[in-house]
Amino acid sequence: MNSVRAHDLLWMGPAEALQLAPEPAGETGHAALLARAPWLTPAWLAEAPVVVRRATAPTGWLPVGLRGQSRGERCAAWLPTRSVRRCVTPEHLARAQAWRTPSALQQVAAVAAIPAIAARLDANGVRWGIGGGVGFALATNLPVLRADSDLDLIVRTDDQDEFMRVTGILAQVLDGTSTRVDVQIDTPAGGFAFAEWRRTGGPVMLKTASGPVLLPDPWQTEAASMTVS
Repeated sequence: MNSVRAHDLLWMGPAEALQLAPEPAGETGHAALLARAPWLTPAWLAEAPVVVRRATAPTGWLPVGLRGQSRGERCAAWLPTRSVRRCVTPEHLARAQAWRTPSALQQVAAVAAIPAIAARLDANGVRWGIGGGVGFALATNLPVLRADSDLDLIVRTDDQDEFMRVTGILAQVLDGTSTRVDVQIDTPAGGFAFAEWRRTGGPVMLKTASGPVLLPDPWQTEAASMTVS
């Protein structure tokens, strides 16, 4: 499971393997997690995947986040790599056109906006996927969305040239929909908000496994180890 990336959804074996972050081991790790997040019921853990988050994990563990049905139900945890049973990436949801499956989700504005956005991104060769609550809901059909939920898109860019090639189409997508769309640009070093880059045109706050870094070039992997407080 070394190939998983931030925003990937993971289904696991027995939920008892989950440990409260930042304590990756210990007999009371799972009990501490349930004490911190009582909304993590056995029924919910049996259906809901965890999402890979950005953090430096101990060997044999993955940094993950858990979510419940409401916005305030969030918790960070560690998951043993051996417990992973299935992985669904944001790109998989886009390629599979998961939003076309008939369900009540199609009545949510953020989901209804995807077909037009997908057509423009695909026509321009953008490497993209669906993250956040919409991605979670499309992958599970669990009731986590609200009528005003945002649409979170993940756009992969390996270098600045690729990023500059897609900036125009991303701007058109954001300006051409009434739904709030948050675009996260994913680089080999971390991720940053496209809206921040549009606003400043310069340095952006790059989210890395070691913490946030203010960088003029978010593709500078060697600079990503210099975190800010």
